[in-house]
Amino acid sequence: MAKKGKTSSLGGRSGGTLPPLIPIEFSAGMKVRISHDIIVNGMIAFYKGETVYIDAVDPNYSRPEYQYVVASKYMNFQKFQLSSLDLITIEPTKPKAGLVDGAAIKGWHAVKGSTALAALAIVVGLVIIAAIVYFVGYGFKWSARPVTSADEQGQVTFIAGIDATNALATAPGQLLKYEGSKWTPAVALSFQATDIAAVDAKHAWITSADGKVYFYDGSTVSLQLDTSVGGIFDATQAVCALDASHVWVAGTARANAPSSFNPYSSSGTGYREGVVYFFNGTAWSAPVTAGAPGSGFADIFAGDPTHVWAAAPRSGIYMFDGTQITKQYTAPGKLNRVAAADAQYAWATTNDAPNTSEVYVFKDGTWSKDASALHMIIYDISAQDASHLWVTGVKDEDLPMAQKNPGRQTLQVMWVMSGGSYRPVGFPKVKGLGKVVDALKSGSVWAVVELTPYYGTKKFF
Repeated sequence: MAKKGKTSSLGGRSGGTLPPLIPIEFSAGMKVRISHDIIVNGMIAFYKGETVYIDAVDPNYSRPEYQYVVASKYMNFQKFQLSSLDLITIEPTKPKAGLVDGAAIKGWHAVKGSTALAALAIVVGLVIIAAIVYFVGYGFKWSARPVTSADEQGQVTFIAGIDATNALATAPGQLLKYEGSKWTPAVALSFQATDIAAVDAKHAWITSADGKVYFYDGSTVSLQLDTSVGGIFDATQAVCALDASHVWVAGTARANAPSSFNPYSSSGTGYREGVVYFFNGTAWSAPVTAGAPGSGFADIFAGDPTHVWAAAPRSGIYMFDGTQITKQYTAPGKLNRVAAADAQYAWATTNDAPNTSEVYVFKDGTWSKDASALHMIIYDISAQDASHLWVTGVKDEDLPMAQKNPGRQTLQVMWVMSGGSYRPVGFPKVKGLGKVVDALKSGSVWAVVELTPYYGTKKFF
C-alpha cells in the first residue's frame, strides 16, 4: 500500500456522482460491495457492485474519511484507501434448502438442465473426484521453481512458458529468464509490466502501464511501440503472439484522457474504448478501436491471424479479424479473461464472486455459457487445445481469513476442461492467490501462485 497521504482518494478518482449514502463504520475482514465505479489514473480500479474485502482500517493522514484499505484485482492487487461512501454492506445469505452445508453452492455446475437424480449423481461424482485429487493429485505433479536470493530474488507477476526448461517472467524492476534449472535476471526494467507473451527465448513482448510495448530479443529490452499522443496514452493491458510476425496488444484507447471527459457519453468515441494494435514482424499497425465508449479491453488472445478475441469487462466479447473489431457476445458478468485454441474454439470468463463466475465457450460459430462456479474467483485461463482449458482461481470464502492472516494456507483451485467436463486438479496448498496460468501444447503448465512460479507435468501412477 502506498504511504499515507499518497493513497488513492476521492480527488484522484473519477466514475460518476456518489449515491447519497449514510456513512457507516466497517471493520477489517468485512465483505462489502463497491457503491460506484472507481477510476484511478484513467484505469478502472473497482466496479459498481463488485464484492471486496476490507484488509485493514488505516485512515489517510490528510483525508481521514478514507480509511478502509481495499485491494484492486484489476490493478495487480494494488491497495487503496476508500471511504464509507464507497462501500455498501452485504446482507448474509442463507444456503438454499436441500443443500448439505452449502456444498452444492461451492462447486462448478454445468449449465445443462438437471433433475434431482442428476444432482445426486453430480454430488457423488464430485466426492469421487475430490478423493482422486486428494490421493493421486489427478495425474499431475507440481514443482515450485522459485526465484531464489542467489538469483536476485524477485516476485513474479506475469509468466510466459516456452517449454519445460525455458520461461520468461516479469517481476518488479526486472525481467527474469528460466534456463535449465533456475531463474536468473535477464534485464532490468524501468516500467511496470502489465503482461508478457513469448514465442521463444529471443522473441518476447511486454506491455507497460504507461501505454508502451517493449521487445526482448534474448539479451536486451527495447521500446517498440509508444501509444502516447500529446501526453495522452492508451492503457496497454494485454499481449498475445502466435509467432514472431503475428503479435497483438489490447487495452483502452487514451485511458488517461482528461478527468472532465465522460467516457460513457455518446461523444466518447475515441476515449476509453477497446483498442487493438497489430505487429507484422516489421512494424506496428495504426490502432483499431471498438467504436464503443467504455469498452476497454482487459485481455486478448488469437486463434489464428483472423480470429483474435478480446474481453471487455463492461461490454462483452469482441473479435478482431485483422481489419475491424466487432462485438460477438454480451455476457451478464464482468469479463476478465479470454483464451483460444484455434479459430473454432475460444473461451472467456467472468469474475463476479461471491455470486457466480462463469465460463463461456465459442464453438460452431457462436458463444454460449459453458459452466458456472459459485463462490469462486477466476483469475486466469489458458487453452492447451480444443479439449483442454485450464482455469485458476480461489474459493471466495477463503479470502477473509487469508487477508486477515497472511500466514494461513488458502485453497488454490485449478480446473481443466477435458472433453467437455470441468475437473479439479490437485495443487499444493500455499498462502496467497493463484493469478496466472500458461498451458503448453505438450500438456504441461506454468503457473504463478503467491508470486512464485510453479511447473506442472502429467504424472503416471
